[in-house]
Amino acid sequence: MSFRLSRVIIIMFILFASLQAHADTWVVTDEGWKFQYDDGHFETGGWKWIDSDRDCHAECYYFRENGSIAVSTTTPDGFRVNADGAWVENGLVQKKDTAVTIAVGGDNLIHQQLIDYGLAAGSFDFLYSRELAEELQCADLAVLSQETIFTDRPDQYHGYPDFGTPPAVGESALRAGFGLAACATNHALDKGIGGINATAAFYESRGIPYIGIQSTAHPQYEPFRVLTINGVRLALLNYTYGTNGIRIPRNFPYTVHLLNDPEAVRQDIAAARNTADAVLVFAHWGTEFSPEIDALQQSWTNVFLESGVDVVIGTHPHVLQPMVLLERDDGHPMLVYYSLGNLVSAQNWAPASIGGLAEFTIARTPAGCRVTDHKLKPVVTHQTDSYSTTYPLRCYTDELAALHRMHLSVAQWRELFDIWTKGTGSAE
Repeated sequence: MSFRLSRVIIIMFILFASLQAHADTWVVTDEGWKFQYDDGHFETGGWKWIDSDRDCHAECYYFRENGSIAVSTTTPDGFRVNADGAWVENGLVQKKDTAVTIAVGGDNLIHQQLIDYGLAAGSFDFLYSRELAEELQCADLAVLSQETIFTDRPDQYHGYPDFGTPPAVGESALRAGFGLAACATNHALDKGIGGINATAAFYESRGIPYIGIQSTAHPQYEPFRVLTINGVRLALLNYTYGTNGIRIPRNFPYTVHLLNDPEAVRQDIAAARNTADAVLVFAHWGTEFSPEIDALQQSWTNVFLESGVDVVIGTHPHVLQPMVLLERDDGHPMLVYYSLGNLVSAQNWAPASIGGLAEFTIARTPAGCRVTDHKLKPVVTHQTDSYSTTYPLRCYTDELAALHRMHLSVAQWRELFDIWTKGTGSAE
């Protein structure tokens, strides 16, 4: 909405607003422009996002204590607003569509029976339900936690304990809507440097970004990747606590990114902060099958918080752990998902079959890019004796649940989700 209006247009606007008594609207007063809600009260004091021209894109305005907006000035907290009152940076009006919503699934853990079923069926699309794909489409970026490494050698296809996953699994994950892969896991070196190269080649040939591993074609350290989505620059880092005792190749020390040197990780994060608007760390950590946060997780959480990370997404325990919002002494917030559990697996244990889909939004605000919304949505791995398919729990029916080999009702799955997340998850 423009505030450079002729007197006639202002009068017409006020007359029109009076006819819209039950709509939030702008009004002009002797003190300046104010925003009035449908119950009659005015917005006062501080910043507020408002879709002033009803185009589904909100602008940010600074309201004085008397309810009028600041125009053509610098606000008390040091931000510039234009003649229309909208917050601007480098002459550009900042809009709330300069925000990005990210969804992240738990461990994509491909056991032998899933490999056998997919090879016989000629596709691995069965792993990800249509309902899950629809859920992922609501995000600007969906991240796959690829627990098991790809191999381009069919003779190396294998489940637990030395995983080798057909690249066709990756094809199905991309069709489901995943657009970035986090690959630093304890199984990353199960097929040696050949598995790293095959996994990197798979994603590179399809133009899909990946993090946490480096092929022999990229011998120099690349600690993070920056993606710009909806005008927000995201720095993405991925580390694992280890590789099951398999040594990192001496000639390629950055093959898998490790959580082994706090000072080095701090330097990585500092470089990322200087490059991006927000920093996300994907941490493969924790104790398998434990609901408790272990000492390693606590220690690294402190490192991440002190370093100014915005969001931490944890995997590896194969069970859910809580979602928390922490705050540094200076007020910097950090969202932590300690463990998302499994996205897909054949682990025959109920707590390993109820996972979480992290969903959060990072928006540009006058105080910088901040997490403005966050959820942990339940997903259930529907298991038979031969295959697994993951559904959002809100789409899972008692009819389907009756066919699950664990024979829990939808209500029981939801109760399990609440228990393992300690009530921090979403009811969706």
